Amino acid sequence: MSDYLTQANSFEHVIDRGAGRFRSGELDEAVKAIRRYIKQPSAKQIASVRNWLAAWKHHNPKEFADRGAPIQDELRAELHHHLDNWHVPKAPGTTGTGAAPVAASNAGNVKQWIEQRRAALETLGTYACGDLMHPPGSQVPGRINWEKGFARIANPLQRDAIWKRYCDQVNYPGMGAQHGMLSGKTWKGQQFAGVYSAVTGGKRGVCTTFGQAAAHVLTKGIPSGPRVEVVTWGNQSTGHVFVLVNRKGGYAGNNVPDSWVNEKDVVIVDPWRGSLGWQTISFGITQYRSGMVAGLMCVGEKPAW
Repeated sequence: MSDYLTQANSFEHVIDRGAGRFRSGELDEAVKAIRRYIKQPSAKQIASVRNWLAAWKHHNPKEFADRGAPIQDELRAELHHHLDNWHVPKAPGTTGTGAAPVAASNAGNVKQWIEQRRAALETLGTYACGDLMHPPGSQVPGRINWEKGFARIANPLQRDAIWKRYCDQVNYPGMGAQHGMLSGKTWKGQQFAGVYSAVTGGKRGVCTTFGQAAAHVLTKGIPSGPRVEVVTWGNQSTGHVFVLVNRKGGYAGNNVPDSWVNEKDVVIVDPWRGSLGWQTISFGITQYRSGMVAGLMCVGEKPAW
């Protein structure tokens, strides 16, 4: 029998394809689940291994064909042996930390899934844009030049409403410049929850806080869903932050390949652009109509669960 679930790094060694090769979020989570099981075996941990391996195969068939298929039979036999030892069902389910493949993976299912959360997401887009007068030096205090700085991005048909919200410190009292640090692909659920509370409490935000608040809406207390990624644009540092839902591709390090724009089932959630008079939810790149789509970096990933 193979030792993928008993020997540290055994599984990772056979699926590794070298530095610079993409590795999906689901495969990353499967590797982590196996590490946890080897370190502390339990029914919960082996169920997590089972679920993440199933999610990897379901959501990333090309990657699985390259890396998983060659060891599929021996891995399955070893997995079933461990599942039997812990009296855990062989069929993927929601027991443990991983999740079975969810139905929200094609255009129709994802759209329906998003529609169930549309109201809360679009509410974020009705708040004040806290950095309307940025970058520093682009505006004269107390006045707005719609041809300078971030104000240039505002929808010309919504300028009066945007400016009114920005100036209204009574109904939109939030501190627009406050945000949590974003680095690494690790999901920051507790941080996102705190940012969401701050944004909804003050009804004001910047792209960094809006993006984190949207990530919270899309994941907190949701039993299952497609992959959700908080991404940032701007020379690989924290620039413009928004959310991608249901992207299928992998990474180069933490970088999102520019080819993501060709994935027709991706949903873009950007409440900051909503606060500037544009739509908060875009189904596919043709609806998004933004130049901030190349050179993205992932700063928080929750694989499909």
